[in-house]
Amino acid sequence: MKISKDQLAQIILKEAQTIIDEEKGPGGGGKGCAETEEKCVRKSSDGTWYILNNKKGGKWREGFGTEEEAKEALRGFHFTTS
Repeated sequence: MKISKDQLAQIILKEAQTIIDEEKGPGGGGKGCAETEEKCVRKSSDGTWYILNNKKGGKWREGFGTEEEAKEALRGFHFTTS
């Protein structure tokens, strides 16, 4: 299958926007994500999972193999800081 330069450019732009949107998250890069319906655990475009920083924005931790691993890490963090 051949694709044109324009098609390739569109694919690249779409993937770049996906990455930007993941890093921003709802509420400006993760800020306030705990109060959203989705909470702070998200799936990356590469299939791994990450946790948004609820207070400062951006990603707090990333590279989890499953959603449950990410949630477990978050539960562990809340347990140790409570």
